[in-house]
Amino acid sequence: MTMRIEKIEYDEKKNWFVYQISNGEIFHLSYESYIKLALHKGHSISPEIHDFMEDEDQRNLARYRGENFALYQPRTAFEIDQKLVREGIRKEVRRDVLAWLEKRGLVDDARYAGRYAQEKARTKSWSKRKIFAMLRQKGVSPDLIKAALDGLDEDRERENIISLLERKYGRRNLSDPKDFNRTYQALVRRGFPSGLVLQAMKAKLEMEGHDVE
Repeated sequence: MTMRIEKIEYDEKKNWFVYQISNGEIFHLSYESYIKLALHKGHSISPEIHDFMEDEDQRNLARYRGENFALYQPRTAFEIDQKLVREGIRKEVRRDVLAWLEKRGLVDDARYAGRYAQEKARTKSWSKRKIFAMLRQKGVSPDLIKAALDGLDEDRERENIISLLERKYGRRNLSDPKDFNRTYQALVRRGFPSGLVLQAMKAKLEMEGHDVE
């Protein structure tokens, strides 16, 4: 069955040409491909032209979806790649889209990790270990995470422990061994180094006038 062009429309918002084919398929092509193919309504298309249109359609749609996903809020390369996987985009196309987004500055895992680490440490009082774990889940490489964590102030962990002791566990009586142990375990589970947790808790007890062994 011969395939023909039934309709061609220009989508000004997305800056591409929309081709409707006689078999019901719809393809989205760039201006450059529109000029190159020189197809008009009623023209028949060969299997080779069909494959070309199908391939570019997926690339253009993948770029559009990847760009929108990255612009909505900062994303890692892994998060965008997984979004495109769910959209059914082929591996080689996903790779090209990520390279295109990186070139445009819309994907930068090093920048993302640095901002993420600063924000979570400052506003959420997260430990470095928790930040590391969360960034790994987002697909950021260990080397980039380490560089991001190196950018945190040396006293940030201690400050976050003190902040949590006041905000989250302020009603607990640390002079009570049971409350002390509960609070210690809770902070360690949050990823803070055990030695630093003990130092901060003992310092709080001393400030409150309790004797500390």
